[in-house]
Amino acid sequence: MRSRSLTATTGCQPMHVDFLTLACLRDDLDALVGGRAQRVVLPDDLSVGIELYAREVGRRFLLLSAHPQSARALLTEEKLRRGVEKESPLLLLLRKYVRGGHLVGVFQPPWERVLDLHFEGTEGPVRLLAEIMGRHSNVVLVGLDGRVLEAVKRIGPEINRYRVTLPGKPYVPPPPQANKRIPTALDAAGWRGLLTGAAQEAPLATLLLHTLAGTSP
Repeated sequence: MRSRSLTATTGCQPMHVDFLTLACLRDDLDALVGGRAQRVVLPDDLSVGIELYAREVGRRFLLLSAHPQSARALLTEEKLRRGVEKESPLLLLLRKYVRGGHLVGVFQPPWERVLDLHFEGTEGPVRLLAEIMGRHSNVVLVGLDGRVLEAVKRIGPEINRYRVTLPGKPYVPPPPQANKRIPTALDAAGWRGLLTGAAQEAPLATLLLHTLAGTSP
């Protein structure tokens, strides 16, 4: 299995994560479904690292980071190091619900930059959602009842009244991309209209970015 790195920075050049690039990582994670989460670490205050082992694939390390300047999802063979020494509520809950459990499913909402990882262990099933959306990124642990157990970033109503991300509150997914068209829903006439608009309004790349869901610069 190839390792894939989806980062917001590569050297000094920014890399934009969109639906299509995140879908590549989802495909690689599919090979680890059924594998065991052997270890959980917090490489820094905004990241979660999980050591996964599947017999057919071997050992892989998954990094999910909500850093506003370098949000990323990374699957690698290189061991992730613990960076946060203090045991935080998030780390304790990840150890309780994820460590020792099995990865039972990997999902991605249509055209969204979100990975939805389902784990099942002795304490019951949980979801770990990685929202890789630039400065709005987050990693959220959600219980069977759909309520937030903990998150890398706690978001209160004073910050976002629509999406409160606090322990005990219902998990609310990111809002759909407004006024954007689904690429697979466009027929030949729809594509011709976009190309015509590119000639009249803006460069094609700019028009596609602002018109189609799931795209990035």
